[in-house]
Amino acid sequence: MAEKHKQTPALISLRYLLQRGIVIVAKSFNEKRIKENMKVFEFQLPAEDMAVIDSLNKNYRYVTADVTAVHPNYPYSDEY
Repeated sequence: MAEKHKQTPALISLRYLLQRGIVIVAKSFNEKRIKENMKVFEFQLPAEDMAVIDSLNKNYRYVTADVTAVHPNYPYSDEY
């Protein structure tokens, strides 16, 4: 997909999150990376590509925070 859009995989990931309405914080002290990250506003992912990325979801948490086991909504069964 990165090749298709002539973007880096990181930019595809950031764009996907933005189009889902998720706030992203991309941290970098490297001037080249900061400039690259700004390119996320220069393209859009079409609905078909969004659907492909959505289909990768396995609704599985790799890390669970046992410290939150006392929370009333644990084990956080919300869809991702």
